[in-house]
Amino acid sequence: MMLALLGDVSGHADGLVDVLDSLGVELTGMRIPDDLVVCQLGNLTGPGPANHEALGIAGQLMANNPGQWIQIIGQRELADLTSGDDHADPYIRALTRTWAEDGRLHPAYAFTTLGIPLTGQDHKRVQMAQGDLLVSHAGLTAGLWHDLGRPGGAAAAVEAINERYLADDPAIWQNGYEHSGAPSLRAGLAQARADMEVHASWARIAATGGQAPFHQAHAHSSVFHYLRNNWTAQAAGSQRAALERQRNGASPADWIPTSHVETSGRHTLTRIAGSVILGLHPEHGILPADTWTAITVTLDQSNPATS
Repeated sequence: MMLALLGDVSGHADGLVDVLDSLGVELTGMRIPDDLVVCQLGNLTGPGPANHEALGIAGQLMANNPGQWIQIIGQRELADLTSGDDHADPYIRALTRTWAEDGRLHPAYAFTTLGIPLTGQDHKRVQMAQGDLLVSHAGLTAGLWHDLGRPGGAAAAVEAINERYLADDPAIWQNGYEHSGAPSLRAGLAQARADMEVHASWARIAATGGQAPFHQAHAHSSVFHYLRNNWTAQAAGSQRAALERQRNGASPADWIPTSHVETSGRHTLTRIAGSVILGLHPEHGILPADTWTAITVTLDQSNPATS
């Protein structure tokens, strides 16, 4: 069984169709292959021109393939769920709330994987370790993980997250840098910045000898600027520190995030705190990214998924 991870769609339905076609999804009848689970990491809608179409595709695939389309709550979906009656698009607001009421939306999801290869910009093959994979829109910060009771695996973390979600606890959605201008190591699942909040928080855990109990995959933001073709300031600093250690003959430091980028698919892979964090933020705007793809992961058949 394979898992396909899809980053932000941002209202670009044509691009979504292209990615799904590449995965073997039968688009006329809206059928997902029997050996495939698709997990969309939130922000189906956005500045693109085809929000209703993107929602229609996801809705049909959920309806026709129970359990094979996993829809994560992104920043856009969260806004749709919490907005007032003055929402700019009442249709999107109503549909998103219907999905939530029907249990079709998830704040996070857990999978058990057998590993993933990713080609980095340096043309080396990077192998993700086997193990638990926690999927969310923006990533789970170490501070929020601590507040959840430090669960020891992805399934336990998702269970704790779901308890907070069903209780309408705003703590899992708390704001960070994007709202206050100050990074928070407890930033929430739909708002956290990859470099200065998700990676930085787990680096602090690693610096005190701790390790992350699961791998992660997220969308929302990236440690690499695809349009500028360079790392973010925080990621560039980490890359320089890791390279300096290498030049000095020192072993890699688990508290320094070390990232690789796949520019053609717009993915990143970062090693930190004994774990791997996959980033799938295509950096769409009003215009779509020139190219973007899914990341496919082999699932452990004995324990493929936990909501």
